[in-house]
Amino acid sequence: MNFKHLLCDFQFCGSTEIRTRVAGFKVQRANQLHYRTQQHNFLYSIPIYYVFKLISQIISQIISQIISQLISQLIYKIYKINKIKTISDEPIMIRSRPRNRVTLEEAKEKIFNFKSIEHIDPSSFINSLYNQIMLSTGTTSRMDSSIIKLQIICLVGNAFELKSFLNDFLKKEGAIATEFLVNSQMKAGLNISYCNPFYITPLMCTIIWNDEPELVRILYSFGAKLESVDLNFHFPEEKILTIPYFDHISNNGIGRCPFPMWRDLSCFRNIIQEIRRLTNEEVSPIQWRFPEKII
Repeated sequence: MNFKHLLCDFQFCGSTEIRTRVAGFKVQRANQLHYRTQQHNFLYSIPIYYVFKLISQIISQIISQIISQLISQLIYKIYKINKIKTISDEPIMIRSRPRNRVTLEEAKEKIFNFKSIEHIDPSSFINSLYNQIMLSTGTTSRMDSSIIKLQIICLVGNAFELKSFLNDFLKKEGAIATEFLVNSQMKAGLNISYCNPFYITPLMCTIIWNDEPELVRILYSFGAKLESVDLNFHFPEEKILTIPYFDHISNNGIGRCPFPMWRDLSCFRNIIQEIRRLTNEEVSPIQWRFPEKII
């Protein structure tokens, strides 16, 4: 409907009817324009709303990540500077009775009153301790006395005394008796805390009281068996960390120390390395040679 039709109908209709029809047309036209405007605004408002929503979510995520990183860095810096400990300033001991490790020199000083071979006269010390043991035991056996003296020499750790004693014994008693002597056993560990009784050979005595490879080479050349194990299937060098320091010769126990003293493996590095070379368990340097076998 348009104004041309209205003009045509003006001839037949009165002025009141025309005004009514014109007013109705205007209202209808206005409603149509308002509906189209709403549709237009709605169609354009949907994508803009979602775009703004997506942008706001991305920005909020970025801000939260930055804040969390800053907080974590701040906490780490505070921990590094102040060295925060959750429970106390002192470390918590997991073991109620940790093993007190001492050096070889400290153990010899507290049990035998000498630090190293340089602080004593080896021959006098060996003979003095030997005579003391012989008087206390009252033994008259030549073999038992030789076993005791060899153990004392191995404990002191003097290569010259060890080689001289074995050479003299070999000349007097022969090869079979000498080989039996260097592989003999002495019972040890009786009434010693944290130690089960075991049998100690001259080789084991040398290993647990010295770090001089030449001593092992001398015993090896006189027939000492490096492949022998004890009742618990331990090789001699494996016994180092399983027993504390104690005097197995004169039953002096742990000496002047009020608590058991345990060995530090770093004090026996050289002698263990020599045993492993002699048993071909470790690659030897070019200049290294096996000792000459006397027996």
